[in-house]
Amino acid sequence: MRILPVLAVASLASTLVATPAVASPPASGPTAHGYGGAVATVDPTATAVGLDVLRRGGNAVDAAIATAATLGVTEPFSSGIGGGGFFVYYDAKRHRVSTIDGRETGPATMTSTYFIDPADGQPYDFQEARVSGLSVGVPGTLATWETAARQWGTRSLSSLLRPAADVADRGFPVDATFRQQIADNAAAFGQFDATSELYLPGGQPPAVGSTQRNPDLADTYRLIARKGTGVPYLGHLMGVASIVIDDGGGEDEAIAALLHDAPEDQGGRERLEDIRRHFGDAVAKIVEDCTDSWTTPKAPWLERKQKYAEHARTLSPASLRVSAADKVHNAYAILRDLRNIGEEAWKRFNAGPDDILAYYQSMVRSYREAGGGRLVDELDRIVRGIEREMGY
Repeated sequence: MRILPVLAVASLASTLVATPAVASPPASGPTAHGYGGAVATVDPTATAVGLDVLRRGGNAVDAAIATAATLGVTEPFSSGIGGGGFFVYYDAKRHRVSTIDGRETGPATMTSTYFIDPADGQPYDFQEARVSGLSVGVPGTLATWETAARQWGTRSLSSLLRPAADVADRGFPVDATFRQQIADNAAAFGQFDATSELYLPGGQPPAVGSTQRNPDLADTYRLIARKGTGVPYLGHLMGVASIVIDDGGGEDEAIAALLHDAPEDQGGRERLEDIRRHFGDAVAKIVEDCTDSWTTPKAPWLERKQKYAEHARTLSPASLRVSAADKVHNAYAILRDLRNIGEEAWKRFNAGPDDILAYYQSMVRSYREAGGGRLVDELDRIVRGIEREMGY
């Protein structure tokens, strides 16, 4: 197994200047010569992404994160956002080494007998335990990247995920090692339909020289870039559902709160019909009322938000509660980040601070026209806090 994740080295005391160019795999060979910075990985596509970050003025931390994200595409057997790892940073000016422990965390219910079969008192077979849910930990990779980018990088995490998303969409050439790693895991992969479809086309590992794509991972990277690293942990969805319940929402509204982003992020109208079949018309209607985009690619941000603010003026009480809870949770995250990291908070958005503020102000007005309520008052309070942090 190829286990070297990524090594990025650059002079942190100087600025790297080069003509921006489309990343292309560097020539293979045991020795490389150059100046200003270097990237070493087991995969030429990932190395090319890191080099491109350096050429465009990023520092070693920026390159390391972008490269690691790309390895999640091209080396998914030893890299990826579903796991964890360590980040080692050397500050050449201060001669100081810093580390981040981003290894996975076991569930709170884990005990010393977690991998013991209660039926016979013996340990589970290794392969059975490895592929089962017992071996799943809480991933630490995204939090590690976000912390490193915030403390030592010069680019936002959202911008550093984009090259990897592009590689996942475009694809990369399958080599003999990649094919063999799939073959070695074929029995385990065959237990899961989605994994089989991705890695075992026609029931067999992909041929050497074929192009391997992963559009779902590309969508995931872009979703994280747009909405933050809490996405895989369901933090936003659980937060919105909690706000809805605290405001007196019933079962349909709580379910809709958990599903309110699904059509926008995972399938549009087809996903809405899935929700209708499983949870009924009332839940589907609330989810529909909370959705501002049904197509991929989405319409421009400002156009979508303006249309949604107009639509929000006519929301039913149930839809208003869920929609307002969503905005309360999002707006509070912005306010919290502004207080903690200042202007850096705006870098994960596709719109400027003034447009974002204007959108939330318009939502307060629209919600009041629709009937208002405690959550609308809370949103108004949070928006005023954002205004103060922005100096208005």
